[in-house]
Amino acid sequence: MKQEICGHCGELFEKGKLVCPHCGADADFTYAEEPNEFDFGAADPSYEEFLENEGLAPPSPRPKRGLCALLLAGPVISGLIWVLLL
Repeated sequence: MKQEICGHCGELFEKGKLVCPHCGADADFTYAEEPNEFDFGAADPSYEEFLENEGLAPPSPRPKRGLCALLLAGPVISGLIWVLLL
């Protein structure tokens, strides 16, 4: 069966269907005019940047507790050994 490209979402679908099964746009839907001044296209920030700018980004992952304990235990143990050797 022949396929055509949806003029709205760009997905392929079978020719003869009245609407695109992916987005629901009419099969005859086409862009007959140039994009208007409000179509920012690639100038829009990504979703992650948008969340970060709005303060909604998930917090950065915290280091594991075992690593923190190891980093703190090293100097403490070294200090105790140094005190005991004096």
